[in-house]
Amino acid sequence: MPVLLKRDVCRLLEASIENLSLGLLGLGVPRRLSSRDIATETAGVIGLIGSSIELAMSACIVQVYGMKGLLVATNNRFKTGSQIIDDFRRLLREPIPKANFLTQGVSESKAHLDNLYSQTLKFRTLIASRAGGLHAGYGPSRDVCLTLAKDVINFLSTLSESTRIKPYLQYLPMVPEVVKERTLIIEELAR
Repeated sequence: MPVLLKRDVCRLLEASIENLSLGLLGLGVPRRLSSRDIATETAGVIGLIGSSIELAMSACIVQVYGMKGLLVATNNRFKTGSQIIDDFRRLLREPIPKANFLTQGVSESKAHLDNLYSQTLKFRTLIASRAGGLHAGYGPSRDVCLTLAKDVINFLSTLSESTRIKPYLQYLPMVPEVVKERTLIIEELAR
């Protein structure tokens, strides 16, 4: 396959998909024991799902500005999730020629960028939930995690409409079906 994106960008996109896949896997695995606080059961999962979107937006920033685009100039540390969202949105609203990889092969470039932008409006909540999961051990309900994971998958699918990005996002995970309790399955089999 020809190289369509920078090596760092490919790594970030692969890490994004891997985190999303692991988060979805965590939602599908039955719990082995009951928790004292139910909010801890999805803390790691939401951390992975939130990291996934952060990595995907970071990949786009790195394609345009290089790895330095992820660093805060004053203290040479990585930017926060909120800063990454702001930078990515700015890239969508004020595109520069280096950002044309986002719309390559897309017939309506402006509509595509607008669609990506509107999808990012949901991600403040996800980034805050990611921080809560990773730093405070607090995760939302399983249903909320599934909804947020669907938002990430939809965003990645939209991003992959670009012919430059599509080869790196062609195998996106799917949201798992809700697993019924054993008693419900037995009742269905008895009918």
